[in-house]
Amino acid sequence: MTPYEILLKQRRLAERRARGRRRLPWPVSITLLAAVLLLGGLLTWRSHSTSAPPFVPQHPRSAWAAPNADIGAMAPMTQITRITIHHEGSEPVDFVDAARTAKRIETIRRYHRTQRGWADIGYHYIIDRGGAVWEARDLDKRGAHAGSPETNAGNLGVMILGNYDRQELTEQQVERLEELLDGWLTAYHLGIDAVHLHSDFKQTDCPGEAIRRWFARWRERKLGT
Repeated sequence: MTPYEILLKQRRLAERRARGRRRLPWPVSITLLAAVLLLGGLLTWRSHSTSAPPFVPQHPRSAWAAPNADIGAMAPMTQITRITIHHEGSEPVDFVDAARTAKRIETIRRYHRTQRGWADIGYHYIIDRGGAVWEARDLDKRGAHAGSPETNAGNLGVMILGNYDRQELTEQQVERLEELLDGWLTAYHLGIDAVHLHSDFKQTDCPGEAIRRWFARWRERKLGT
């Protein structure tokens, strides 16, 4: 064999080895592809189930809550399929001061804990009179706001601070609530029929007449009727 033939043979062997390193055996390739597709599916489901909402609350839970929620007694949140709107329903609120708002929300939390026997405040988010959003129950935990474990399952609860049988919504509250609903419906791939009032699930005056009037107008705009 001439030196040229030896060199040519060595080059061909090197090329075959290089191709072998680049190409995985087909069972391995298929296994890796399946793993990638599965992981992608899991990540997509997670992003549309209970992951962080598409906004950052102005007031995190640490800004107002005592750290004594009974985490072990709360069921995990399942995939979010609906959103329910509430009002506080006690005395009207005429303040936007953060300190007074924090005290009011903590009073609600204590009532839910001691009088209702719940593990924590029932709602996931609260909107104050100035339109600021307060983080309440962890979104990874099922709420206690729609009347039963079945109606609370996959149900994001948002409460508007105040009594809307006795007062009107502020412009800031309306703007923020509509902004949140648009974000949630997009993030969780839901239609407007996924948005409910508390009274859709049980006989109650909640969320008050002012919110009912706003809700009817909001649906009309969204439906184009």
